[in-house]
Amino acid sequence: MKDPLEYLNKINFNTNKFPQYTHLIENCPSEYENEKVIRICRCWQSAKFPYCDDTHKIFVENGDNVGPYVAKLVSYKLSDEEKLKKQKYNEKYIKLNNKMSYIKSENFNFKWFPTPIINYKFKKYVLLSFFVLTSSVLYTKKEKLYNFNTES
Repeated sequence: MKDPLEYLNKINFNTNKFPQYTHLIENCPSEYENEKVIRICRCWQSAKFPYCDDTHKIFVENGDNVGPYVAKLVSYKLSDEEKLKKQKYNEKYIKLNNKMSYIKSENFNFKWFPTPIINYKFKKYVLLSFFVLTSSVLYTKKEKLYNFNTES
C-alpha cells in the first residue's frame, strides 16, 4: 500500500459540492444571553454546512483528526450591574458639574461685558501694564512733591 500522505492533497473532501468559500455573518448574543457558541465544520460532510453537526466523529473513529472550529461570541452589551455603575457615575458627574457652575456664577456675579471680548491672558497683561503705569505716575508725583519740599 502506498503512503497516504502522498495523495492527501489530491483527495476531495468536499463530496457534497459545497461552495469553496463560505462567508458567515453572525449576530452578537441578545441581551438575555451572555455568550453564544458557534461550531463551524472543517470536514465538509456536515448536513448543516457551514455549521457542524458532529459528522466529523465518524472520521475521528477512522483516524482522521478533523474537529470543528469553535467560536465563542461574548455579548458586548452591559450587564445590569455595569449599567447601574455607569448610571451612578453619570449622576455623580452631572451633580459635580452643576455644583461647579453654581459656584462659578456666585463668584463672578459682576461682569463688565455681557460677552467675553478679550481672553484671560490679554486681561492679565492689560492689568499689569495699568499697574506699572499708575505706579510710575505716582512715583513721579512723589518725586515732584519731595523736590518741592526740599527747595523751600
